[in-house]
Amino acid sequence: MAALVAGSLVLLLGASISLGFGWIGSNSTLVWVSIACSTGTAVALVAAYSRSKQLAETARRRARPQPQGGRRTSRGGAGAAGGFATQAMARPDTRTRDRMSPNDGEVVAVPERRKFHRSECRYARVRGATKMTRSAARRKNFDACGICKP
Repeated sequence: MAALVAGSLVLLLGASISLGFGWIGSNSTLVWVSIACSTGTAVALVAAYSRSKQLAETARRRARPQPQGGRRTSRGGAGAAGGFATQAMARPDTRTRDRMSPNDGEVVAVPERRKFHRSECRYARVRGATKMTRSAARRKNFDACGICKP
């Protein structure tokens, strides 16, 4: 991916140089070379972007825990794919765990965002935020803040 971005920068440099000399010298061939280099730059950047999206999706799939059990289908039909209800059904039942684990700290949960934060996080200072333990927030399907990482 870095090679594609570096290649697009080289093509962009070549396009700007050939465009400059084409205008100065009134040479239409250099202007067309500049257009071709610009097109190559666009293709390289689109390829790099699509490759980065593929890598991000692969990393997201590896990081996402797989639901336990044999069936991986949702009961909601085609419209429920990826929805909140599907995610809630896919999570394993955590009620059998102890109510307080040794490293279970207190966090601030924001119901509107379905996130929980550290108490000193700037996103925890909103109306409607409630304090609870980390395990309680997990049981209520809150996700951890990506900024403060509680």
